[in-house]
Amino acid sequence: MKRICLLASLLLSGGCTSHVLVEHFDFVDNTDTFSLVYSYVDSFLNANEGLPLPYNPAIDTLEGKRVVIRGGGQVAAGDPCRGMLTPDVASLSRDDFYALHIVARPTQVNLQYNIQPVVLADGSVDNAVIPADHDSLAMLTAYVHLDRVQAFLRDVLKDDSRAATTRAVGLFDPEAVVSCSVPGLGGPSVPLILSDNAAYNPSADVFILLRDALPTAEVALGTNPGVLAHEFGHRVFEQNLYISDEAFRRKVQELYGGQDFCTDDTPDDEIDDCKASTLLQKGINEGFADIIAYTYMGRPDFGFTRSLSYDENEPSTRDRNFAVELDPERDFIIYDEAYVRQAEEGTLSYYFLGTLFGRGFYHGITNPQTGAAPVDEDERVELARTVYTPAMLRALRRLGEDYLVNARFDPRQVIRRFLQELPATTGNDARSGMCQAMCDRFGRLEYPAPVNNVAAQCTGFTGKNALVKNGGTFPCQL
Repeated sequence: MKRICLLASLLLSGGCTSHVLVEHFDFVDNTDTFSLVYSYVDSFLNANEGLPLPYNPAIDTLEGKRVVIRGGGQVAAGDPCRGMLTPDVASLSRDDFYALHIVARPTQVNLQYNIQPVVLADGSVDNAVIPADHDSLAMLTAYVHLDRVQAFLRDVLKDDSRAATTRAVGLFDPEAVVSCSVPGLGGPSVPLILSDNAAYNPSADVFILLRDALPTAEVALGTNPGVLAHEFGHRVFEQNLYISDEAFRRKVQELYGGQDFCTDDTPDDEIDDCKASTLLQKGINEGFADIIAYTYMGRPDFGFTRSLSYDENEPSTRDRNFAVELDPERDFIIYDEAYVRQAEEGTLSYYFLGTLFGRGFYHGITNPQTGAAPVDEDERVELARTVYTPAMLRALRRLGEDYLVNARFDPRQVIRRFLQELPATTGNDARSGMCQAMCDRFGRLEYPAPVNNVAAQCTGFTGKNALVKNGGTFPCQL
């Protein structure tokens, strides 16, 4: 292992960062498969000072500078703690709020690993951290990928939100609190449903990493870098949308203080925009997380399909690939009144809405100098990383400002803010392709009351969609 600090600094600081070789699961592009690989990480902090081994082989916390994975823990989803939060929602700090929803508890999963020499591809030999069991492999794999995604956000996308600048916490095989008897001390809890998935809990600002119920030959979702990048995208969405203290406190007051800040500015259309708002926001949140996964992985399927049970007749698996053309007879390919009403009724599948949004983003990418479509996938990915996804991050912050005016969330507001941000770095050529792609999917419905009076961005564009009668074209309302 390549130590980067001197023994003196180790003794003085109680630990040091090391350039450490670790074994983990990863997606290997040139073989299009998942494999066990060895990688160096520069953020490992599990020093075992005073003992012969350089790292502690049996611990319940995997410590890093930017990521920490805990074996076990308790998480409150929100409602069990609602009564405890109500009196103090206006004064809670952000860190105190998150601390109410995550409670450390006696260890239920130990990280176990060995230090062994391995021969690398170049023929050199180095000592590596080798997980000793399946759980440890899953924990270390999640650690490596969450660490990499955060570095990508910070160094490539230039995100400076809490998501990219504070330590990400992951809980492996936690339990759910069903009653908050004492804030900070937890209460009765139950195991989460055994699954191989991962999730992000915005109330606690933690990632949930679930143990495999039935280990199979497929790679678990919780060890898939595309899935973990998607989950990190939810953290980026949350921390940029509510980046200001005022927006964050407003959100907490709305969720836990019983206050409603939303106004339906178009009551005559018989659609309750405020009731629909929550599911519409979830849909855009899902789409944004897919955009982060695509931008990070550089693949239109994000690597998802290598560990999803693929079902040709199930859109939630079939459509999680931006490059696949959808079937207009059965797939959700236009934002229409029917889906707004489903959101109002609480029946909308917001994953489908998210895929619609993410596909519009993908197909709207053009070369900002020429306005031409990317010549290949490499150019599309590069443009996403340098132009389009950073603009989406800026748009989220504008949406946070809109939220303070009216906590009403609409996909068309998101798109208008996103299009506004594109000229900030490129020029209007970057907008034409995005206007067309988004108009085809979201531009048919009139948007009479945008928050903060944000102006239409795609005037003069004609939307094209096979689901629309009279030739499939319509004047774009975006």
